[in-house]
Amino acid sequence: MFVNPARIDGVIDPARPEILYYEPQSDGTLRLMGGEYFCPVEACQTPPTLFNQTFRFEEDTNGHALHVWAWLSNPNGLTNPANPNVDTTYCP
Repeated sequence: MFVNPARIDGVIDPARPEILYYEPQSDGTLRLMGGEYFCPVEACQTPPTLFNQTFRFEEDTNGHALHVWAWLSNPNGLTNPANPNVDTTYCP
């Protein structure tokens, strides 16, 4: 997971998610799986909506988030935070 702190500004841009998710591969490369749009509660009192989906409140980050598994199929749904297809074999 790579977070761009400069993007955590309360502005949701569909073309620029705040967080990108990568899956480590056996050869040391990273494969892009998806992204996450994020807005801290200080900037977004009400959960934002994007792609006709309302962001979920995540207590551990005190913000609203919308996961999008654009490059890795998710049987739980495109925007469900949990994805059983993520291979954690090579995760540190």
